[in-house]
Amino acid sequence: MFEARADGETQSNIRAFELATVFWSVALIFYSYACGVLFDYRLYVEQWQLMLSGGDPWSTDNSYGPLHNLIGYLDILSPLAPKMLMVGALLLANFMLVRQLLLTRGASWVFVVYGLAVPFNVLTIGIGIVFGLNDAFVAALLVFAVLARIKDRDALTGLSLGLAALLKFYPLLLVPLFALDKDYKIRWRLVVWSIVIFCIGMLAACSLWGISVLNPLRFGSSRGPSFMSIFSAAEPYLGDQYWFHWLVMNNAVVVVVGVIFVVALSYWRQIVWLEAVVVGYLVLLSLYKVGHQQFFLGWLFMVPTLHLLKLKTADRLAICLIPMVVFLSVLHFAFDLGTNLLGNRPEWITTGEGFISFPIEIVSIVLCFFAVWRGNKASPLVHELAS
Repeated sequence: MFEARADGETQSNIRAFELATVFWSVALIFYSYACGVLFDYRLYVEQWQLMLSGGDPWSTDNSYGPLHNLIGYLDILSPLAPKMLMVGALLLANFMLVRQLLLTRGASWVFVVYGLAVPFNVLTIGIGIVFGLNDAFVAALLVFAVLARIKDRDALTGLSLGLAALLKFYPLLLVPLFALDKDYKIRWRLVVWSIVIFCIGMLAACSLWGISVLNPLRFGSSRGPSFMSIFSAAEPYLGDQYWFHWLVMNNAVVVVVGVIFVVALSYWRQIVWLEAVVVGYLVLLSLYKVGHQQFFLGWLFMVPTLHLLKLKTADRLAICLIPMVVFLSVLHFAFDLGTNLLGNRPEWITTGEGFISFPIEIVSIVLCFFAVWRGNKASPLVHELAS
């Protein structure tokens, strides 16, 4: 049962918001189905059909984890069945997020950030609903992880993170940030669950498909920079420099070092775990040489979850990230919808988008650290979400 809010929020108001979210979700499910097979989802279907015919699912252009293949078994029912699963999971996670925001903060100004990041963000709708990419499932699992972590359900948090890593690997780097706790403690149970789930999934995949399960890791390290990445924009000017080539070829080291820096700083300054997750996630994506905008879908859903903490620092952090949130929406409009309307992508998209996105990312990260910086240790959370 929902309770009336102390600020005058009534039970009927909350139910109205929930009902609107349900209708919105149902409409998007039908819209996603009507859009059919588009963009990278075409490649998914080819990969799944190769797997179902007995071929090696990683013998072509499959750069995903074993969970991607498991989802692909739904292709037996229909090529759109896996898409409906992933879109449905994203919309379920969104409903749960809206419900917790209502229970925690009421229908207040915090929904401005949520609105910009989710229902009114072109990237969220385009990548998550229209294209139905597997980033939608990653985003859903990350939302589940946040909600479970806030309720101190470490095993469920680890399960969600482990499954997300079995789909696109990089969520494994977020585990140390999720595991941060007050008073310089680490939630080792959460870490163990994440690693165990990931290892079980990888071992099962190895037994089924062989050592090719590691191909995505090799492919990720050898592929060139692309699109939003600063490495892609700078390559025409610095590509012949040894140090630049080293940074590109050893990009995994660069990303890991960046995340370790955020983990260390967050641990030292006792930054609340969810604030650290959002900042660390952005650092990870900013340093990754494969700068595809779909990777930001999960991050977009993380931004409004900050309001669940009911902390001034978290609220300030969410506000600081609004420019980046809006930029991602404009970017995807220019990349996809703008192409259809104008006939070709704008020049800034094709010739050096990284020179625009990277400064915005860096400024956002700096503002984030100012927003959460504390002279003393962070206070423990004093609220508990309604069950």
